[in-house]
Amino acid sequence: MKNVWSVLCTKSIIDNETNNISLLDILETISISIHPKQKGVGFIKDALEPITIKGQFEIVSLLKRSDTKTEFEKAQQLIEFYGPDDKKIQEFTKDIEIAKKFQRMRVRFRIQELTFSKAGEYKFVIKLKEDGQAKYQTVAEIPLEVGISIALKN
Repeated sequence: MKNVWSVLCTKSIIDNETNNISLLDILETISISIHPKQKGVGFIKDALEPITIKGQFEIVSLLKRSDTKTEFEKAQQLIEFYGPDDKKIQEFTKDIEIAKKFQRMRVRFRIQELTFSKAGEYKFVIKLKEDGQAKYQTVAEIPLEVGISIALKN
């Protein structure tokens, strides 16, 4: 199975008539504004207590079959979320199965919340482990620049 592309967005919509997908609000940067009285703000120079942002995030990937002879091509997708210091913050998994009649498949992975502790470049590392393989293979990385500012007004 081959990962053709992956993207981070806020929402994707599949058209019922054409089966085309629309990716809405592709994310490259997130700006977070926090109140100065929030616990942990203003006393630690480079790091805050973790901030969890609830919202709608989606990682959409286009996968292509590499083995057209089997009835189903199966894999497990692992998405790891890393902070600017390269420490893993969160991880998510999903089982994937592409039937023989399809050459490719879009996989939409919805994430309800992400956790941030400081400004910098975060990244999603996307890995696949095909049926019968022992280890995951990294197939894509998606960077996400995070800016954190202190709100001056209530």
